[in-house]
Amino acid sequence: MGWYYPHSVNRKELIAQRVEGWERDTGEMLVTSTCLRHCYRGNVFSGVL
Repeated sequence: MGWYYPHSVNRKELIAQRVEGWERDTGEMLVTSTCLRHCYRGNVFSGVL
C-alpha cells in the first residue's frame, strides 16, 4: 500500500489518521468508510498496523 507521508507526523499518528472513518458526498450517492478493527504494535518508529 502506498501512502504519502507528511514530515510532521510520526508513523503511529499517520496510522491513526488512516483508520478513522470518513464520509464523502459524490452528488449521486454518499460514500462512507468505517474501520472495523485495527491493531498497532510497536513504538513510534518501528510499529506495524
